[in-house]
Amino acid sequence: MRESEDAVTSECLASDAFWFRPINIPWASAAVERFDGADDGHDVRRGRAVLEDIVDAIRSLPESAQLTELNAALIGKLKSNKLERTVLLEALGYAGALPADGYPSYATEFVSFDDANTRMPSQFYKKEWAYPVRFWTGVDGVDPARLPTGE
Repeated sequence: MRESEDAVTSECLASDAFWFRPINIPWASAAVERFDGADDGHDVRRGRAVLEDIVDAIRSLPESAQLTELNAALIGKLKSNKLERTVLLEALGYAGALPADGYPSYATEFVSFDDANTRMPSQFYKKEWAYPVRFWTGVDGVDPARLPTGE
């Protein structure tokens, strides 16, 4: 670890446990060190409830919804800032849970880095988002087959 990076303690990780953090080395290391291999039933139920709230918020968006409304729909659903919500939504896009018509997700077929990064929408603000969620609109909705079932 570089000296410029602060070490992440178990206490810091525990107090921040329900934030969705962009992955970086200190946070990933702390999470691995803290992992004991057993799922805490309370945390699992809490996580599923948060995911259900997120999915319900996305499903309630109108067909005309764009990425700005998608991000805003998550406000209050989990402790996060705009960047953290964007990263979470991009992860759902990678998994195919936020499908974009005509743009396959990494979960459904191989998409090369070059192909994904040359496909750009005409709107400037959408170019800041990762492929394929940058093409998502409210009409695309959520793909329930790509969400965990809890079983």
